[in-house]
Amino acid sequence: MSVGIYIHYPFCERLCFYCNFYKEGYKTEKESFFLKNIIKEIKIKREKYQNQKIDSIFVGGGSPSMAKIDTLSKIINELDRNFLITNNCEISIESNPNELLNLKKNIEIKKIGFNRISIGVQSYSAKGLNFFNRNYNTKQVKKAFLNCQKAGFENINCDFIIGAYKEEKKDIQSTLNFIKQYNPAHLSFYLFEYKKKKIEEEEEEFNYNNTKEKLISMGYNQYEISNFSIDGFECQHNLKYWKNKPYLAFGPGASQYFNGYDTKNRENLLEYAQLINENQEPIKEKTKWDKKKRALIMGLRLRQGIKENDFFEYKKKLEELKKLNLLSYNNGYYQIKEEKILLTNEIIGYLI
Repeated sequence: MSVGIYIHYPFCERLCFYCNFYKEGYKTEKESFFLKNIIKEIKIKREKYQNQKIDSIFVGGGSPSMAKIDTLSKIINELDRNFLITNNCEISIESNPNELLNLKKNIEIKKIGFNRISIGVQSYSAKGLNFFNRNYNTKQVKKAFLNCQKAGFENINCDFIIGAYKEEKKDIQSTLNFIKQYNPAHLSFYLFEYKKKKIEEEEEEFNYNNTKEKLISMGYNQYEISNFSIDGFECQHNLKYWKNKPYLAFGPGASQYFNGYDTKNRENLLEYAQLINENQEPIKEKTKWDKKKRALIMGLRLRQGIKENDFFEYKKKLEELKKLNLLSYNNGYYQIKEEKILLTNEIIGYLI
């Protein structure tokens, strides 16, 4: 079986209030220290996980597109030396638009071997970018996207956030106009998590459903609650999460799933490095999962749903939810109904 690899690059130029991942401000000496230790971690884990065939690598953060080219190159080369990377491996990097304005650097990122790039746009309206305290404007978003295309990237994702502020129709339309004009291969629309009043929940539901319908009309396929793609451009790495497949992880704060265990690395660069220099895996916590339960939780996020034959022990509850008009059943699969997608967490909570 092929596995994925997640690399966590923890540094950012600006620390965003809406990001829950481990992160800290950038300094050149910190990046050098990080690189030295992640190389060691890769070598330590090689002994335990050698001969694993790797078909997806995702470098996230943080903001890895701000890293030095030499840092990115050394990490990918070290993975290649220590694991069996397939010829068709999907290799993704996360980025901010303001870090993609230098076409030369984008070309160098592509030369390293990255074949997919994910741009954290968040909003294509001035009001939205101001709310998220972003240090770029819509013109720079457009230039960043076009620079990625010029650098040779075909598989480009754009991340957006819905429901973070009182969005007006024109704000959402600006985002949709950008998508219609530039046609990214992949889109992610995440709901902003905070305690909402009923009227805010209704507005969020309307905006989400309206956006979803417009994207589908443009030819996008919704294959997961928050993710849309042109056929053939689904994110192979993220599908490992939702299909309950194994993936290894490296870097401070990185999370891994292998042999039924979730493990999370230390969320402190110094503590992470200390364990590595003791020749240990830098684990903060390790959790044993019931594989069936985890497959249920992750699988219901997919629009394909879960296969009836794989979940007989949940049959009674699944049928109850079907009678309540929360689930549908088609060709041997249970799916959350289109109009009930925003109740996914509540539905899964009832099942488990």
